[in-house]
Amino acid sequence: MIYSSFDENDVHAFDEIPLALFEPYKANISVVVEAPSFSIPKLSKSRNKIYHQLINGLDKYNDIINPDTCSLISIEICKAIDYPVSKFKTVYDSLHPLYLTKEVSLRLLYNISTKISGNVELVRDHKVIPTWETIDVPIWVPVEVVSQQEIYGSSPGKEIKAFITGGIPSGMTIIQCVSNKFIQYMLREIGYPKYQKFDAKDIYNTRFTCNMLREKGRTKMVAFSVSHSQKKHNKALYKIRHDGCPFKYSIECTQCLKGLKECPGALHKDTYIIGDCVKGHRGVMKQGNTMCNNCIEYVKLEKARALFIKRNNKYEEEEK
Repeated sequence: MIYSSFDENDVHAFDEIPLALFEPYKANISVVVEAPSFSIPKLSKSRNKIYHQLINGLDKYNDIINPDTCSLISIEICKAIDYPVSKFKTVYDSLHPLYLTKEVSLRLLYNISTKISGNVELVRDHKVIPTWETIDVPIWVPVEVVSQQEIYGSSPGKEIKAFITGGIPSGMTIIQCVSNKFIQYMLREIGYPKYQKFDAKDIYNTRFTCNMLREKGRTKMVAFSVSHSQKKHNKALYKIRHDGCPFKYSIECTQCLKGLKECPGALHKDTYIIGDCVKGHRGVMKQGNTMCNNCIEYVKLEKARALFIKRNNKYEEEEK
């Protein structure tokens, strides 16, 4: 057989037949006037499934999310949500703008899992999840209050941190300062009894749906609602905190040292201890701190008072 006269142009190359590349399209967000009802158990189940899938592939990721690691994470997510791996670009394009160059950690993988689980229907419809910065309309999202601390101003209040578990900003944390009076009103609207007394610290670990709006580069909550599963969770919290202490303590929850890992009704995440404060006395404090909680709050109060006096003096000088 003579090969010198072989011409590649005479061969039908099946691997050269042009195929249309899969390109996901961006989702369009419409304004929802009334709050939708989010299924918290369903969101939680989906988030946990994705998170465990990502943890199983942890040894394959780089320390920093680069395009290769983003691809690997996207493929693992496709497996977890039963989405075609061949179309992983939908997930990739949803994650790449947000997480590129971020350090890979369990917390980051949890946030990514929340991001996808909160928008899984968009992904399955081959739509890229928009970034929160591109949204200019108010949207409803379910949140969990993951932290609360005292703020000092003209009226007593709390700085609350709420973790967003569904919708476009899933995986983000919103921080907002709210008065104690409004918190108590809000708690009564999301599952707490109407005519009972309770501390504003009870806002910790509650769940509700809030209407979020971006205004002048800042995000704020402008309204709130509550779904059936959220109200059920909040009612269960109230019962533990005010009617059924699992440890049968006779003290108020605000005085309890138990953290969230030990008691589902705890008002703080960390378990507190009784230790030696640097101010020379024994007191309640977080493990690892050198100053007790009361002294920390007193320092914050003094700073707020000094700032108020400074602003007041400046105002008086301008009036002269």
